[in-house]
Amino acid sequence: MKIKTSNGYTLIETITALTISSIISIGMYFVFTNGSKNIEIEELLFDIKNYSTSCLELISDKMRSADQININNVLGSASITLQTSISGDEETFTYSIINNRLHENSVPINIYGESLFTNDEDMYDLTISMSCSESNLSVFESSDQALVSNFYDLDINVLVKSELNENYQNNYKSSKRIFAINKFVQNLES
Repeated sequence: MKIKTSNGYTLIETITALTISSIISIGMYFVFTNGSKNIEIEELLFDIKNYSTSCLELISDKMRSADQININNVLGSASITLQTSISGDEETFTYSIINNRLHENSVPINIYGESLFTNDEDMYDLTISMSCSESNLSVFESSDQALVSNFYDLDINVLVKSELNENYQNNYKSSKRIFAINKFVQNLES
């Protein structure tokens, strides 16, 4: 009696190998797509952070050198008007949120990341708000009223909501405490 030897795989072995490889492939696909989504979210948050901190720096630099500061908080967002005298010339800067973008003198501030707020094709809905108030310094920080009245707290908030995943929502807040040195010096002189 002769025994036949087989050089190939049986049908069951082939189906088992295909099933195992397809399960591994599907698992790798989901790991890759979730990783891509997380990278996209991190890039978005990085751009938002750059935009808000750059705007914060721009406004705080002008506030430090301002002679007069007027703050109007309307509908949850602030409008900041700064008046500065440089070499006898008076300059006025007004910062406000218009159409979900930060504006200086009614002109959009063009800083890296501002396109996030105008692109309607994105998968995220971004809402920006700005608030500014005279700082409430504690007695431990300063008891001098002339000093206290020249500190301001400036906040820029960006609310991120996903249009694809209704459970995803993130709020990025950048804050800065600003000392208006020119205003302080003018108050000392008068």
